[in-house]
Amino acid sequence: MGADFDFTSTCRASLASNATCSISVTFTPSASGVRTATLRVTDNSGNIAGSVQSVQLTGTGAAASVATATASYLGSDPTTQGTWTGKYGNDGQILANSTQNPPTSYAEVTPSDNSNFTFETTTTDPRALQVTNGSSSRIASVYYSASSFTLDVNLTDGNVHKVSLYLCDWNSYSRAETISILDAGTSDVLDTQSFASFSGGIWAPWTIKGHVKIVVTYTAGDNAVINGIFFDTPGTLTHPTATATASYIGSDATTQGTWTGKYGNDGQILANSTQNPPTSYAVVTPSGNSNFTFTTTTADPRALQVTSGSSSRIASVYYSATSFTFDVNLTDGNPHKVSLYLCDWNSYSRAETISILDAGTSNVLDTQSFTSFTGGVWAPWNIKGHVKIVVTYTAGDNAVVNGILFN
Repeated sequence: MGADFDFTSTCRASLASNATCSISVTFTPSASGVRTATLRVTDNSGNIAGSVQSVQLTGTGAAASVATATASYLGSDPTTQGTWTGKYGNDGQILANSTQNPPTSYAEVTPSDNSNFTFETTTTDPRALQVTNGSSSRIASVYYSASSFTLDVNLTDGNVHKVSLYLCDWNSYSRAETISILDAGTSDVLDTQSFASFSGGIWAPWTIKGHVKIVVTYTAGDNAVINGIFFDTPGTLTHPTATATASYIGSDATTQGTWTGKYGNDGQILANSTQNPPTSYAVVTPSGNSNFTFTTTTADPRALQVTSGSSSRIASVYYSATSFTFDVNLTDGNPHKVSLYLCDWNSYSRAETISILDAGTSNVLDTQSFTSFTGGVWAPWNIKGHVKIVVTYTAGDNAVVNGILFN
């Protein structure tokens, strides 16, 4: 019959009168376009031995699909959190259970196989997304699935765009997931990234061209989540240049809580106590933390003096079972000594890492590890510019910082 058609048959060399058999034909085109063949069956029709019955076969071969979409990962951003204005979504934004403002001039977006859920609609937590450009209102909401879900994204203008997803494990359920970008026409996987430990919120931006499927797949924790999808024009694809610096000075395990004259000459911020930052050059915003006070009436030298020269002390902490962040923006262009005080007050074998990140690029400027600090330890850096100080739990009860002091 030719290379494009094949058949299977239940017919034998002879067939009894009034009996039946079947012939099945399959079409596997060797090329695109119209393909033809002839099926011939020999019988004794009309009592004439060797009669040939012919059936004309026709099929159309389609051209093989060629991947036309592209996707390139730009790198994670754990510092911007929910304050996206000016960095993400200049063209449009789609937030779960909230703003539906896609860039209709070039993007068609269709989610599938997801459910939606809202944690908070009235919160100042910086992990929650701004509901609109420049807004002070925020929402913590998600597209989610216990298995996987898909965002069909069709960029119709033929140009490359930055498409950014925001992920936040809002209630710290140890979520982990993979995100794959597939060519919608061929199902070819263009890129896959894995995400874990994103209770502080993380941005996942790609440059994308064409029609893609974004597949979000559960790997651990409660479920797989996406809080929103944001769009930018090609002209906004470049990442900012790192401008912040951080240099570790070295740990101090002897001063303990008596900081007067050595730390905090310019300002002090103590958990559940003194809030006296150097407002002339520093803007400080903690996030992802809870606060706790062990005691406000103690002479234990490990506890921090509440003010310069004071005999009153407090043992209190910013803490988290996962991680938390201090956004520290030093606005005067000068380097300053920024010192954190850590004390494992109740000897719970705490251990943690502290990383200093450039707030604009998320580049890690320095990371230090701390253990065995029941006696109290100072961790001072020389810092310039806008940074994120990320404190991450590694062992014991939780990660803690008692205070942040400026010189």
